[in-house]
Amino acid sequence: MNTSGTGRLVLALASLLLANAVSAGEPPPLCGPVNPMTRPVLSELDEPLAPGATRLDALQAELLEDDVTRLEGEVMAWRDGRLLMADSAIYDDRRQLLTASGNLQFFSEVVDLEAREGSSDMDTGATRFKDVDYYLNIRPGRGSTRHMTLGADRSSQFLGFSYTTCELGSDDWWLRASRADLDHEEGVGTARHVRLWFMHVPIFYTPYIWFPLDDRRRSGFLMPSIGNSRRTGVDVTVPWYWNIAPNHDATITPRYMHRRGEQLGVEYRYLTETTRGILETEYMPEDNLTERDRYRLRYRQRSNLPGAWSFIGDYTAISDPAYLNDLASGLTVNRSRYQSRVGRLDYTQPQWRFRAMVRDFLITDPDVTTDRLQQMPQLVAETRRPINLAGPLQFDARGEAVRFSLRGEREANRADAEAGLTLNFDAPGWFFRPRAGWRSTVYELVEPVDAGGDTSPTRHAPIYSLDTGLIFDRQLNPGGRSMLQTLEPRLFALYVPERDQDDIPDLDTRTRRDGFTRLFATNRFTGADRLGDARQVTAAVTSRLYDDFSGRQVFSARIGQIYYFRDRNVMLDPADDPDTRSTSDIVGEAELSWREEFRTSAQVEWDPREEQVNRSLLNLQYRPRPDTLLNLGYRQRRQAPGAFFPDTEQGDISTVIPLGRQWRAIGRWSYDLNANRSLDTLGGLEFRSCCWGARMYVRRDVPRFGGDTDTSVMFQLQLNGLTDLGTDVDELLDDVVPGFRDLDY
Repeated sequence: MNTSGTGRLVLALASLLLANAVSAGEPPPLCGPVNPMTRPVLSELDEPLAPGATRLDALQAELLEDDVTRLEGEVMAWRDGRLLMADSAIYDDRRQLLTASGNLQFFSEVVDLEAREGSSDMDTGATRFKDVDYYLNIRPGRGSTRHMTLGADRSSQFLGFSYTTCELGSDDWWLRASRADLDHEEGVGTARHVRLWFMHVPIFYTPYIWFPLDDRRRSGFLMPSIGNSRRTGVDVTVPWYWNIAPNHDATITPRYMHRRGEQLGVEYRYLTETTRGILETEYMPEDNLTERDRYRLRYRQRSNLPGAWSFIGDYTAISDPAYLNDLASGLTVNRSRYQSRVGRLDYTQPQWRFRAMVRDFLITDPDVTTDRLQQMPQLVAETRRPINLAGPLQFDARGEAVRFSLRGEREANRADAEAGLTLNFDAPGWFFRPRAGWRSTVYELVEPVDAGGDTSPTRHAPIYSLDTGLIFDRQLNPGGRSMLQTLEPRLFALYVPERDQDDIPDLDTRTRRDGFTRLFATNRFTGADRLGDARQVTAAVTSRLYDDFSGRQVFSARIGQIYYFRDRNVMLDPADDPDTRSTSDIVGEAELSWREEFRTSAQVEWDPREEQVNRSLLNLQYRPRPDTLLNLGYRQRRQAPGAFFPDTEQGDISTVIPLGRQWRAIGRWSYDLNANRSLDTLGGLEFRSCCWGARMYVRRDVPRFGGDTDTSVMFQLQLNGLTDLGTDVDELLDDVVPGFRDLDY
């Protein structure tokens, strides 16, 4: 008795709605049973059946004629792990045909069912059932069909079919079709007059649909998405998936925006043994609001080339800087001012790495008018880690050659190289690492920085550093909890002589602002256009606490400060006055996770001379239960005088709170304390039962710095084991609610 068609049908119709099925997960604890049937167990005294053998049991048996037997009372038929039970049956041994009726029950690995009557060709496996109620075993699911035919040629037909994942006694949603025909060899099926009912109300209908029966990709429509925002008005997309070949596919997405008009998007993907690529295009023939054609193109590729070579490419083109902000779909918006366009070729060895790259920057904010310089190309060779030469002696190096241009016109060429030797003395409880290095930078400029200046400036300087520290540890027993505490004092001495760099342009260099790690950097600038003069010592101390039982770090704190022995005369802008402070900001960081449900981290940069905080960051996360979350955040930065961006001070709160067993609330609020305005407000409610769920979100945010607020609304209906109707916002929630992805729900 071949029942694979039954299971394949239900799996297929679980993806009926335009071939966009979502795998059904484990039901939540509040769910009741979906399958009420109990499979009988053979007695341990019964001999196991050989593959292909059939066993028939009954209370009474009567031979009607040659090779035809009537079976009455508790009829059971076993074959290849499948079991049929009925009140009566007739078995034709010559035709290998079993016909059963009366309380018919059928059990298999895939599906159990009850039927009024049925027949099966014991030789070919062709089977028919009438008036069937079925229950899935591979996932929650049940339904019925008036007539089921499972052909010997792996084809199946069903009349009056229905399917749901709701528990017994619940009819919240049903999928119904008047007829379904399946071809399991090809892995495709068709259905006619398909209706989706939700809360006894029809919400979807199609007269005909084609759908896949297995994991083989098939062309067809995906679920439409419907949303609304101030930027677009009512926003509807209806994607169509095109399975071009096993390693090529495309998604064609017509989109209608009430305020702006029609748009067509295409995403083409390809995959080979060495390459993965995606080409995305969008085109709007005329935006009703801007009265012009608008488009976007993005191409991404990653390739593993012969040998140790690899390639990464990422290219974007847009019709205008406001495109990503105006036409972002769903609740997502663009907040970047530039988008990097990169082509990179890498050659990687265990000790060395080589990179050839071209990069420029696309302006994606209409408020920005300044282009960033292109790097066409950049060549880099560097050691991946220090190379051991002899004993404690190690060698490291990095070299770069880059051409800077603007709109295709060459601005400058730059070659920069640094090499160093380190004596690495490292032992339990202490380390001592003196290093001597040399850095040289050479330029070719189209125009000198100052009129009459040098078009080929150079800079050469030694770099001497000493990094040393101690590591102490002791056992503690706070509150009866066995712990290991470390105390790690560290000194970092740096000497770089002053070099005149007034004739060197600023091509890609900024003042380093990367928190605690900058206290141990050999250059206070990022990029090669400035090499900071330094006669300084960094003093820092770190302490950590480890749980002896789990080995988990439960607390760490570190604090440090640079002590300067002379003024810093090399500045990013030669017109700026030298830095005459004798000490740097005091930089402190701490992390605490004393209990796993509570985690906090903090960073502070204190200016002792001005007696003010220049930068601070505080994050707290409280997770008392696997399904509950509270995040509190605060960030503040005081900008240097004359900086393009103003001082920032922002607060952030986000939470996920269960409201009983089936509801939960999700919210996020980000507030600008300087401007006294909300930056981002997101609120939503989610409901989940055994077989369906619903989500509704409202978001009001500022797409760009200084821009107008925008309001977006999203609703999603989730039918477990079938599909999701509406817009998915999981990616957005992952971004704005830290820890959301890890919650149980």
